[in-house]
Order: sequence, then structure tokens, then C-alpha cells
Amino acid sequence: MRKTGKCVKAAIIGTIVIMAGSLFIPGKGAQAASLRGKSNEEKVFYYLISDGGFSNASGCGALANISKESSFNPSAVGDNGTSFGICQWHNDRASRLRAWCGDHDYDWHSLEGQLNYLSYELSTYYPNTLSLMKGVKNSKSGAGKAAYYWCKYYEVPADTETKAKERSNLAKSNYWPKYKDAKVGLNKGQTYIVDDLKYKATGDFTVTFKGVANPELTEVDIPSKIVVNGISAKITQIANNACADNEIITAVSIGKNVEKIGKKAFYGCSNLSKVEIYTTTLKSVGKKAFKEIADGSKFAVKKKCKAKYKTMLKGKIPSDAKITKL
Repeated sequence: MRKTGKCVKAAIIGTIVIMAGSLFIPGKGAQAASLRGKSNEEKVFYYLISDGGFSNASGCGALANISKESSFNPSAVGDNGTSFGICQWHNDRASRLRAWCGDHDYDWHSLEGQLNYLSYELSTYYPNTLSLMKGVKNSKSGAGKAAYYWCKYYEVPADTETKAKERSNLAKSNYWPKYKDAKVGLNKGQTYIVDDLKYKATGDFTVTFKGVANPELTEVDIPSKIVVNGISAKITQIANNACADNEIITAVSIGKNVEKIGKKAFYGCSNLSKVEIYTTTLKSVGKKAFKEIADGSKFAVKKKCKAKYKTMLKGKIPSDAKITKL
């Protein structure tokens, strides 16, 4: 957060298109992410646009600052041993970095841990700066503005105004030409297998749960997101007939990003007796989604959703099923 580091030089390249292929990387959420890219510079950029929701321009603005702060080195130390990491977190901010990473099972020295903390810190402590970053136009001038905002309101080094202008120029002259055409996302319509479960890509960063890939799986844990080839994707739907007539399944957990459960998704799962629903944004449940499952089955939902979900599930779960609070 103070100074320093030389800018990492790299040859300017043309269009970069990164799409997920046939290699599947098991994992749940960001903690299992395999960061995309060959260099730390690329890993930072692709993390920001895939997990952070940055545009190419705002990602370039961030790169211009991080290159000057640390040359993308997560082990960088500055300010007489008081600033650390890719963003040179200083004093109290460095303490928060270490504490947050410890609480979330990350090594705070690692690039992965620091990037996930960066995302948390921006949304929690610097929401206005994050809004400015995401509000810039996806253009050369937008990259310059993003670099300026990041320096002035997030990094705040000594001689802030001068450095903000320097980093703005760096974003426009170096990083924008290099990354302006970069793309990262899943192949829409392609099926992926992660942790014995099948998913179908519905967008660059969204998938639908399609069923189980392991016929012996008894507990189905549908997480909030998966990671495929380093690309993080939210699980927003459960497909029609996803696990219909599966007599092996005994328990199902539904992650926090699911918005729709298709018709007959778990119909005929005669041994399914426990369903945990963690999402609070469920919008629809299809006909007979949980019909013909085990007698006396139990459904656990978030407290604030109990009344709403009780109505939504009516007629779609066994008549003797119980709905409790998670």
C-alpha cells in the first residue's frame, strides 16, 4: 500500500481466448480454485474478471497498481517490514489479511489467499472504490480511470496524485493493449464432471446441476459454485429429472446460489430422507420435485425463508415431510 516494485515487463499479445476444455478440476468454491494463467500477472487478471466480476478495463487498472506495489509477488515486503503481499497491505490491513486467511483456511503468504482476501476487503471496506472500478467503461480510457481510482482510494501511497497518474498511463499503454481482448469462461452447453456430480454450463460463469456421475454416491452435496480449469462458476439451477428414481441417494444439500429446482428433480428417490436447502434466493420448485421420496423425510431451510419455502414446496414434497430451520 505504500510503494514500490518495478513493473513486470511482458510482450504485448493479441487476442487471448481461454475457454474450459475437457480437463475437469475437482473442487468446491474458491478455496479449491486452481488460479488461471502462467504468470502471477495473468493469474491476478483472470481472477479479477472471473471471480471478482471486473471488466477487462478495470482488471488492467488493478494490474497497473499491483505491478508497482509488488511486481505481483505475494512474498513482497516493504516499508521496513510493515507492508506485505501483492497489494502491500500495511499495519492494520496486514493484520486483517492474516486473520481473514487464517479463518478461511488460506495461507496468507499465497497468491490465492491474498486474492480471495482482496475480494473480501474491497467489498467490505472499500465498496465505493469497488463501485468506481466496476463503473468504468471497458475501454482504454476506462483502464486509465480504473488505475487512477485504485491508486487514489485503495492503495493511497505517498505522493498519491502523481502515482495515480503514472499508473493510469501504465494501464493504458501497457496492460490495456495486452488484455483488452482477453476472455475467460465456460463453454455454454458443455457438460462437466466435478466431485462425482454432472453440470451443464448455461453461461460463462453459471451451470445447472444435471445429476450424479458416480452411481454409488449416497449423499449429494451441491455446492454454491464449482471450479473447472480454474474458472469459477455458480450453480444456479437443478435440472428437471436430475436425480429422478435414484434409489441410492439418502441425503441432498443444495447450495446458496440455486434459484430453481426443476420438475421431478428428485422424484422417486425412495431412500432420500434428508434435504438441506441453503439458498435464500430460490424462485421456483418444479412439479413433483421431491415426490415419492422416503416417508417422514426432513427438509431444513434458512430461518428467514421457512414461511416462503413452506408455501413453495407445498404439493411438491411428501405430505408427511417436516420442514425445520437450519
